[in-house]
Formats: sequence, structure tokens, C-alpha cells
Amino acid sequence: MKFTLPARLFARPLSFASREAAAAHPLAAAIFALGRVYNVFMVQDFITVNKLPEAAWESLVEPIQECIENYLTLYGDSASEAEISRRKGYLQ
Repeated sequence: MKFTLPARLFARPLSFASREAAAAHPLAAAIFALGRVYNVFMVQDFITVNKLPEAAWESLVEPIQECIENYLTLYGDSASEAEISRRKGYLQ
């Protein structure tokens, strides 16, 4: 499912196919922590989340939106990926 962001936050595509791969990125890690997710893709002004077949979107949409809102509150909707990387101490 595609989630549109209020601004362009990701200068380049970021794709996470596992919880381990997402561990260093705060938003991807938060989405994977919800469970029932197998891929998170982020580029420019949107995020695409893929769920496991047995998971219902009805139980995931609101928690994913909350993860996005928390991320925007923490980093701001105008923060660049490079700035966020510097603040978190990691490089993508």
C-alpha cells in the first residue's frame, strides 16, 4: 500500500526487505516492528509497504500512519535524509 508524504523526504530510493535491513532506519524499523510486514520501500514523497498475505490492511494502516506521523514529528517534514542520517549517526 502506498502512503504519500507531505514533502519529498528521500532523495534516493531506500528498500528494506527485512527487519534486520531496516534496523538502522528509524521509520523503516518502526514499520517492521509492527509485524506482518515483509518490505518497506521509500522514495521521494511516498512509502510503499508490503504485508504478509495473512495480514489484514485494516489492522495495519492506522499503525503505519502513526509511525509516519511520529517520524515527521521527530525529524520534521522538511528534514533531508542526509540530515536525519547525521542526527541518528548512520549513513544509508
